[in-house]
Amino acid sequence: MKKIITISGIISLLFLSSCVTINEFPIEVFQPAKITLPAEIKNVTVVARNLKYNNDTLQNYYSKDFRRMRDKTPVNIDSLTVTACIDSLTAKLQAQKRFEKITALPVSSFPVKYVKNINPPSKNLIQKISSDSNADALILLDMYSSFYSVYSNADNGRNEAKVVTASIWTIYDASKLKIINHTSLVDTLYWDGLNESDSYSASRIPNKNAALKIAAGLAGLSYSKNIVPNWATVYRNTLSTNQADFKKAAGLAKMNKWEEASVLWEKYTASKNKRQQIHALFNLAIASEMDGNVDTASELISKASKVSSSSFYVTENEIIKKYSAVLAKRKIELKKLNSIDYDL
Repeated sequence: MKKIITISGIISLLFLSSCVTINEFPIEVFQPAKITLPAEIKNVTVVARNLKYNNDTLQNYYSKDFRRMRDKTPVNIDSLTVTACIDSLTAKLQAQKRFEKITALPVSSFPVKYVKNINPPSKNLIQKISSDSNADALILLDMYSSFYSVYSNADNGRNEAKVVTASIWTIYDASKLKIINHTSLVDTLYWDGLNESDSYSASRIPNKNAALKIAAGLAGLSYSKNIVPNWATVYRNTLSTNQADFKKAAGLAKMNKWEEASVLWEKYTASKNKRQQIHALFNLAIASEMDGNVDTASELISKASKVSSSSFYVTENEIIKKYSAVLAKRKIELKKLNSIDYDL
């Protein structure tokens, strides 16, 4: 099985008491798609239906300091944003190599149409598109809309901007003429003009067209998580005390030296000091997951749970329960990932 965890650093979070220190760190884990598509679906076609609600009439407007403004030079921003959205989704699907063939129809394939409700397309239309493109399934971007705002922050006088996006997606099984999934997404993307050093520059605030294209690309990437596996940032903890070995092991874990840290924790798995025993078992469970051994991690966390079954270890009990649930979910995710072929 491919190792599907990467560690991006460790941050000491807080002291819960004089006895327990939690060290929180982010990791990247590979997660399965939210939707399990039938294995026989190999060829997909992505197409924008270009439907818009009747009241969605602000394509040539934006908000400046909370006042509606009209574009000086109208641009067909709908075509630009929908293209960016479809392109980013298609690129993500191609990178994962889940499908043998991905076809993206030109955005101009369907004219913009204003409607009261977003209804499913006719079966004849589904059959025609799937037949013309030899598709097993269709991914339809039924509707996409976005709005740009730029404003001055009252606290510091700096300009900031945001884009609100809304999209509706439908996946059709072409052979069964059946909807596999229907999803609506709403998101907001912000710009505050700060870089990683918290240095501000107004030049980092994109104009309307640039901001809308960026937001549309991210909307396509966000939707891709429904269809293909993806990397996501999650958080894990290790437990520590002021005891020398535990402090040293925490430092080793911070440097991603899990084997060396585990040697120190192993010494306390049978300790008469129950708190040290609990911490050692918990940390070894974390180290096992980092090494890709989720089953071993579950066994160790089960042992830690038995040792901590006392009201004296309220903090540890809570952390162990949460991590037990995380491991149970992770097992399900790994089972799904192992049931399909994927490329990282």
